[in-house]
Amino acid sequence: MIFPAYTPFIQPLPVWGHLAQLAWVLPICAALSIVYKSIRCHTMSRVPREAAVIFAMILGGMIFAAAVLALLVKLLV
Repeated sequence: MIFPAYTPFIQPLPVWGHLAQLAWVLPICAALSIVYKSIRCHTMSRVPREAAVIFAMILGGMIFAAAVLALLVKLLV
């Protein structure tokens, strides 16, 4: 099988085939934040609130990083 040529960093291969694949980020971030906070909190009554906070921080950081990288690509290309 012959793959068509592409130019790295100018015309990269597509990573996401469908937008539904991007939805896997939400349950992975939720599971990560719940498990982390259930280990770190002294009482389990504090876990839901603190897990929600760290969940929002993870998503906010990922959105910020995506925006910065998109801006960087727009400026350099």
